[in-house]
Order: sequence, then C-alpha cells, then structure tokens
Amino acid sequence: KEVKYNKNNSNKNQILNLLNKNIKDEDKYIDSKSFQQLANGLFQAEGHIGGYFELNQTSYFRPICYISVNATDESVRLFRILNKNFDNKLKYIISLNKSGLYHIRIQTRDWNLIVNKWIPYFSLAHGDKLRGLKYLLKVYYIQYSNDKNDIDSIIKKLTLIYNIVDNNQRKISLTDKIKLVLNHSYPDYNINNINYNIYNDYLIHELPKEHNEMSIPFILGFYLGDGTFNIKIRDEGTLLWYIGVLRISQKYTEDNEKLFILISDYLNTYDLDTIIRPFKEGTVIVLKVESNQNIKKLSKLLHVYEEFYFIKKDQLYFMNKSSKLLGLVKYWKEGNIVLLNLISEYNLNYRVKNDTKYKYYLNKIEEGFKNQSDLYFLSKVGIEGYLVKLPIKIKPKTKYFYYKTYNKDKDLTLKTALDYRDRMLNLYLIENDLIKS
Repeated sequence: KEVKYNKNNSNKNQILNLLNKNIKDEDKYIDSKSFQQLANGLFQAEGHIGGYFELNQTSYFRPICYISVNATDESVRLFRILNKNFDNKLKYIISLNKSGLYHIRIQTRDWNLIVNKWIPYFSLAHGDKLRGLKYLLKVYYIQYSNDKNDIDSIIKKLTLIYNIVDNNQRKISLTDKIKLVLNHSYPDYNINNINYNIYNDYLIHELPKEHNEMSIPFILGFYLGDGTFNIKIRDEGTLLWYIGVLRISQKYTEDNEKLFILISDYLNTYDLDTIIRPFKEGTVIVLKVESNQNIKKLSKLLHVYEEFYFIKKDQLYFMNKSSKLLGLVKYWKEGNIVLLNLISEYNLNYRVKNDTKYKYYLNKIEEGFKNQSDLYFLSKVGIEGYLVKLPIKIKPKTKYFYYKTYNKDKDLTLKTALDYRDRMLNLYLIENDLIKS
C-alpha cells in the first residue's frame, strides 16, 4: 500500500532527499507520451497558474506554475519522473498541513523555463488551464517587448494577468490596478477615456477545436487529482447489493462542463456510459461512472497503465480487484464475503470502517443465504442431468453433467457438478489474487 508521509514518520529534509534521488531504473523506460498525457491530466486537476506584482503601482509580473499533492512514496516517484522531463530544474516546496500530513508542491518561477518548457509540456490541458497558459505566454511577450511601457501594452497585460485564474478574493480589482499603474507612470493620462470592452475582446473566449483531444492517460491523471472510487452497499431485502462508483468533481464552470462532456464522449467510444450532474446547488459539477458493467470496462482501460497508478494506487487496485466480483456475487455467498472483506481491507467505504458495521454486514450475508438455494449457477437439463454455467471467463463456458455418465446416480451427478462449480469459483478467486491459495 501507498506510504503517506506525516509528522510521525518523516520530516521535510527526509522527503526532500527522496525527491532529489535519481528515478528508479524501471521508471526510465516508461512511455514518455503517455506520461505527458497523465501529467497534463494531473495538472488539470491540481495545477495552478499565477504570480504576483512587485508593487501595487507597477505592472511588472513574476509568474508561478505548480502542481501540488499530498506527500507519499508514490507522489515522490511521480514528481521525480516529472522533474526529469524538465532536466531537474523544477523546485520542491514541502509543507505540513493541519492534519499532520506533508504536502509537496513542484513548481517554477523561472520565465524562461515556463515559456520554453512548462507551457509546451502542458499544452494538452483543457479549458481554464490551457487558456491560462496562453494568457501567460502573451504576458511574457508583452512584458519583454520594446513597447512594454506603452499605455495600450500595460492595459492588455494587466487584463490578461487578471484573467489567468478565476480569483474573486483579489484585494485590488482590475480597474483599480490599471488606475494605480497609470497614475504612477502617466500621471497626466485621463483614465476615464479607457474603453475596457476593447481589451476584453483581447481575451480568448473559445479555444480552437484541435484542443479537443482526449486519452485514457489524461483521464487517469485527472482522476489522480480529483477522483474517488468506492463501492456503495445497498442494504435492501435479504441480500446485499454492491455498486461501484467512480467520481471526478470540479468547481462548476462552463470550461469544466465542456471538459466533462469531452471525457464522456470519449469514454462512450469504448461503450462506457457516464453521468454528468451539478452538485451543491450548482457550484460543483460531477462526472460519475456508475454500474458494475461500466466499472469493469473502465478498470480494464485504466489497468493498461498500471505503472501510472501513483497516488491513487490503493483505490485503483481496489477498483481492479473488486471489478472481478461486481455483478457476480448476488447469489454467491463466498463471493459476497470476499468482496466485503476487500472493501474492509482497503477501508474505502465509510459504512465498513468500523468493526460493528462490518460484523452487521457479515451477519446479513450469513442470514440472507440461509434461505437461498445452494444450486446457484446450476440448472437442470430436463431429466438428463445438470448444467453448470459460471459468470466468469472459463472454457468451456458451460459444462454438462449427465446422470448416465455417473451410472444414473443422481446424487453423485449433483455432487460432482457442485464440486466442479466450487472448484472453478475458488480457482477464479485465487488466480485474481482475491484469496490466498
């Protein structure tokens, strides 16, 4: 399991030493294009583009770009690989949050590195992040141009900077900032003559369609930042129902809604359905993959990039393992217990986090199956014998057990069919690392 660094098991210097080590040998051969797509997805979720002005009355801007995540052995590994793509020129900032967990930020304030490496590398981003990078590039060209101190250039630059990120907590508004700068540099200029609409037209309102590319590594990276997976347990009737749910949440903006639609359309090409819904009175938008069949399909797609599980390794292994049981265990007692133990082991469902609830569900399974037939996955073949049809990948998919094969001994025929069923199901659990042999 992933190791989380906290004040009890580590300190800033120890984490920094881990970050500054060379990447592991096996990480030297990962596919660079797929990793870039993944890094762009993570940047989409956990990235920041911003900066600050040296003085309130000047327009000189110092940028900053970063990605921040909780400090774990896997986030250290991820950031080491990412920094290798930047010739190890990105810096690390390590902090301790109120919960006692360490947090890592990988960043740069270097204009040259941002313009020549960061912006091109993260050009696979979408919506506000891509727009912010484009604005930052324009700011750079204006700030270092020959007419950087022209009134028109100053207003253009300030308009771009104030639109790089959506920040409603600024102490100084755009118009007040423009007034401060122009009053300082051009005290005789009549600021009332400024037509702000002209400069709003300078902003990017629609991104080019060629930026509508999507990929599984990008979605995986996006999930690493803002995704969760768990299994809902529906306690209705005599048996339990298990439903896998993957969620990615974002602040509601038109850009994020368009991004979710793009992801949804892309996953639909794999015959995978998603749900997009507003949440928290429309302030949050959520993309959900729900239903056991959809989770199975998505798990297979993500498992191709198992080496990129990184900071959601526990969740994604849990998804992969549980997907082998979801939709199969309704009438299978042993499968129910294995799935419940899996949920308890990974501790990703609040209903099973305490021992009392776990015992309640276990008892529910025991009691529920007392009234269920033991002939699950079996059916009679007229008066000739039994058919075993298992819901797992196996050849043959169906196997017949005829009375005549067993000297017309019906009890022996049934016992042989049941033994075969139980043996194959047990083998399935062992081969998929769901139980020990």
